[in-house]
This record gives sequence, C-alpha cells and structure tokens, in this order.
Amino acid sequence: MLEAHRVVIPLRVFLVLLFGVLVVFQTMSLPGQFAYMAQEDPEHAYLRWPATVVTVFWVLCIHMLVMRALLRQATTLRTDMEAVI
Repeated sequence: MLEAHRVVIPLRVFLVLLFGVLVVFQTMSLPGQFAYMAQEDPEHAYLRWPATVVTVFWVLCIHMLVMRALLRQATTLRTDMEAVI
C-alpha cells in the first residue's frame, strides 16, 4: 500500500501541473487568434476583446465542470473500493 501511495502523489502533482499548463496555453492562444481574426475582418475588430473575455471564462468554466465531475466519479469509485476491501 505504501508503494502505491508513493506513485499516486507524484501522479496527482503531475496532473495538476499539466492541467494548469494547458489552461495557460489555451488562455494565451486566444488573443492571438482573435487578433488574426480582427486583421482578416476589420469591421468586426471591436468584438475581439469582449470575445476574448467570454471565451476565457467559458474555457475556465468548462474545465471546472469537467474536473468536478471527475472528482465526483473518483470519490464514488473510492467509496465502492473501500466497501469491497
């Protein structure tokens, strides 16, 4: 049991860091994408920053909903596993 615990903690840390890096990369890529779209369609360029704000909020909101569902599922599985043991 102790050996499995040594593997689980670094894996959790790695997944948290990976999640954070992915959120940062997604957030940082959006302004560049909207800048390109503004160059291609200048008459709608004024919508760039509001769209950036809405999209960033949407990405962080979706990620949180997915993480919450995964946490709920993991908690249920752990409870079931403890009941079996």
